[in-house]
Amino acid sequence: MNNSKNLQVFKIQKNDYLKNGEISVSQRIEILLKLKKILIDNQNEIENALFIDLGKSKNQAFYSELALVFSSLKHTIKNISKW
Repeated sequence: MNNSKNLQVFKIQKNDYLKNGEISVSQRIEILLKLKKILIDNQNEIENALFIDLGKSKNQAFYSELALVFSSLKHTIKNISKW
């Protein structure tokens, strides 16, 4: 994305926030669970891209990239209501 597109996306997000306010914890959890599902559904494609771009094997791609994201998602989903 170029800076103009980034700015446009930011403005849309800001306007939505100003109009609708913060989203609830349950909505945030739902979004995080959707992200997790998208990552799981596309895991092979992500691992293949990491192989093509960085020469990482599937195991390297999973443990050095995806596992960290899955761990962060799990931690965030578990604790978000406390934050």
